[in-house]
Amino acid sequence: MILIAVGNTHTLVARRAEGPHWEKERFSSTLPPPQVRAQLPQHWHEYWQEEPAYIAGVVPQQVAAWKQELAMLQLPSWDPERFHQLLPNHYSPPQSLGFDRRCCLLGAQRMISGGSALVIDAGTAITIDCLHQDHFLGGQILPGLRSQLRALRQDTALLPDLEGSFPSHGWLGNGTEEAIFAGVWHGTLGALGSAISHFQKHYPGGRILLTGGDAPTLAAALPAAEVQPDLLLDGFFQLVRAGSSSEKD
Repeated sequence: MILIAVGNTHTLVARRAEGPHWEKERFSSTLPPPQVRAQLPQHWHEYWQEEPAYIAGVVPQQVAAWKQELAMLQLPSWDPERFHQLLPNHYSPPQSLGFDRRCCLLGAQRMISGGSALVIDAGTAITIDCLHQDHFLGGQILPGLRSQLRALRQDTALLPDLEGSFPSHGWLGNGTEEAIFAGVWHGTLGALGSAISHFQKHYPGGRILLTGGDAPTLAAALPAAEVQPDLLLDGFFQLVRAGSSSEKD
């Protein structure tokens, strides 16, 4: 099985055969699908010919481009709305819950077996979602680290365009660039720390799962969190399996 998960910044192309491990490659979501396929290792050519491919994501134009690129291959139908049967919730409207959040929640649900989890997906946006006893309780959305940097550049006249690395070395910066990095870094940690504190107060013993492109950057500052790099893929796999079953029923 091949899964193609299109994010705002990166696209994951992954294959799962037997067992829980993924063979995966990551590309910029701005790359056209033919270029992505051309850059995959040579042995992927056989995978495309032999295995079904499932495509989903949060960038409709790129999802459509992938479907057009792979139209001659195996593209089985499946029901992504099956999520709301697998994980009861009150999200409104239901279809507005992003594909990436659905997948991460399903991946977490499988890990915690009826317990509690705070799922932090740190990417272009940072999402913080709460799961308790197989129910999705709701969440928060805030800009990701680099989204905050871009917003400051785009919405101000004089602040610079920054591409440096986090974390900041201190909570105060002696210079505009240092001050921006400090503000974005510590502001993000403050938001995450507040969410974690609330979660631990209401669900002591629950697990905090950290995933997404910036998870390795944030992990050292969030010692209570477990980094789970394949949470989205694991949930995508579960959603496909459940959605494919519903198509057969």
